[in-house]
Amino acid sequence: MVALTPEQEVVIKASGTIFLYGPAGSGKSSALRQRLVQLLQSGEPAYTILLLVAEQEHVKPFLNVVQQSKLGPLTELSITTYYNLARELVTLFWPLVARPAGFIRPYQPPTFLSYDLAQLLMWRVVTPMIEDGAFADLRLRPQQIVSQLLDTLNRAALNGLSLDEANQRQLVTWSGEQDHIVHLRDAAIAAQRFRKVCLENNLLDLSLLVEVFDTQLVKHPRFRQYFVERYRHFIADNIEEQTPAGQNFVNSLMDTTESIAIAYDAGGGYKRFLAADPTGAKIFRNRCQQAVDFNRNFTAAPAMLQLSNVVENFLVGAKKPTAGAEEAVLTTINSRYRQEMVRDLGHVLAELIQEGIQANEIAIIAPYLDGALRYSLAKELQAAGLPHYLLRRRSSPRDEPRVRAWLTWLALAHPSWGIRPVEYDVAEALNLTIVSIDPARAQLFAQELFRQEETGLLPIDRLAENMVERLGEERVMLVEELRRWLLDNGQDRYPIDVFLFQLFNNLLS
Repeated sequence: MVALTPEQEVVIKASGTIFLYGPAGSGKSSALRQRLVQLLQSGEPAYTILLLVAEQEHVKPFLNVVQQSKLGPLTELSITTYYNLARELVTLFWPLVARPAGFIRPYQPPTFLSYDLAQLLMWRVVTPMIEDGAFADLRLRPQQIVSQLLDTLNRAALNGLSLDEANQRQLVTWSGEQDHIVHLRDAAIAAQRFRKVCLENNLLDLSLLVEVFDTQLVKHPRFRQYFVERYRHFIADNIEEQTPAGQNFVNSLMDTTESIAIAYDAGGGYKRFLAADPTGAKIFRNRCQQAVDFNRNFTAAPAMLQLSNVVENFLVGAKKPTAGAEEAVLTTINSRYRQEMVRDLGHVLAELIQEGIQANEIAIIAPYLDGALRYSLAKELQAAGLPHYLLRRRSSPRDEPRVRAWLTWLALAHPSWGIRPVEYDVAEALNLTIVSIDPARAQLFAQELFRQEETGLLPIDRLAENMVERLGEERVMLVEELRRWLLDNGQDRYPIDVFLFQLFNNLLS
């Protein structure tokens, strides 16, 4: 049974509309998951529940909770993102919206363009314009022009602007050199030609899909009737990460469903650069019948919260605890380009280490850590000989291979927990725990000495003689030593932290 806080109990049992507000890690998403399970256990058909998340990766935690509740197959349960929902419903209601949206052949089904295909189509539109002299003195590669044009279209749609409104707003608000007005006009022509090709061929890129869904389908009376009859319960997580178009859709549901639960992360809105509107999302607090504030934090240590407050205050002047801000923030890197920033960071870190500051006392905070920056940082830190650990927002420690390895040994040493690792987990853990065991031999060990239905690793006398020769006698003895240690030191003999300390210091080291 999951232990619930009083705030979570309120959310689970609430009827009507309820708004959840609090920092990340305060239990809001867990409350929504348990609310979903409660609805299903009460006999509510999965067909009548719609759950909207901000990112596709957030679907899995909800599905895991439902699967663990053992309520049976629930294939009709809708847990989706705004984009995927828009695509599904536009496809379903295509005959209703195609002609009003301006498509030339509404009797033919739509084709949805991925971003790559949209780039290719925009390239075909822009190339003859460039050959005729458009964008002539811009210091941009054609690929950048294509990308910028698509971004402009997408942002316009996600912010509820038509193509003409977006183009006009760019011209009116431009405050740079007047010579560049001509490029904005070229961009407007390119966007209009791109949209014309899409309408002639039933092609929907992200911008056109959102525009059709937001301006045509959501307001259509037949769609509203369908939605009222189909969905009785609506749940939205991380509403602050939704765009104005997504929030407009949620707003249109406020008086159509039997119950609504909406969660807002205080201090969220990390996707502002992708058109998220955290400020606009605050209207839902006033629109809901009940609001619950979540003030506890179950995932961040007090010292980490203090560091977060100090950094926020240092960077943007937030009204939070400021004690020690000047001492805690050692320096900021303000290089113009990312590669310069990474290189300058290496020099700064070297100086800090020379001053006697330990590497494990330094945190490097970047606003956005994509794959390229992650790789560049890792290379720079490796070249400097600095041990490091890179952590991205919302990444879970259990996603790290070494953490999974220690969790595997914990589970095998404590069979009473009822957690059974799979063969892959055991092979990975052996590979990362014993230096001389490579991935291939680790897989063989797992196949021969592990059975998911049995407790712990099997003794080495289960190995055939030729298998011992194949794996290596020394490696076999190391695995046996590990097996015996887990058997002797598990079964809740020690608290978890002491168990891991003993495992590292008394055995693995």
